[in-house]
Amino acid sequence: MRTRTRILSLLLIGAVLGLGAGFGTWQAAAAGGAEEETPAPDEFRAISIAGAGSAGTFYVMASGFADLLNTEMDLNAVAEVTAGSVENARLIDSRQVEFGVMQLDVAQSARAGENQFENEKQL
Repeated sequence: MRTRTRILSLLLIGAVLGLGAGFGTWQAAAAGGAEEETPAPDEFRAISIAGAGSAGTFYVMASGFADLLNTEMDLNAVAEVTAGSVENARLIDSRQVEFGVMQLDVAQSARAGENQFENEKQL
C-alpha cells in the first residue's frame, strides 16, 4: 500500500510540474517571447512553491509538495509563506516562485485578467 501511495504522489507531483512548465512555455509563446534558457548548474537555486499563511492548508500542501520533491526526486524545493492565492498568482507571473497553490477561481481570474486582476495584464 505504501508503494502505491508513493507512486500516486510522484505522479501527482509530475503532473503539477508538467502543467506549470507547460503554462510558462505557452505564456511565453503567446506573448511572442522566447523561452528562457535553463540556468547553468552553478546558477540553480531552490524551487520555490508558494503556499499561504504557515497555519493554512495551502502552506501545508506546498510543504508536502516540497518534501516529496526533496526526498523522492532529490531536488532542492522549499515552501514559501505568502498571503494566499492572489499573491501566489502574481508571484508566479513575476517569476519570483516556480509554483504556487491556489484556488481554481483565482487561477481562472488571473488568466482572464478579471476580478482581482482587472487592472493588470493577463497573467
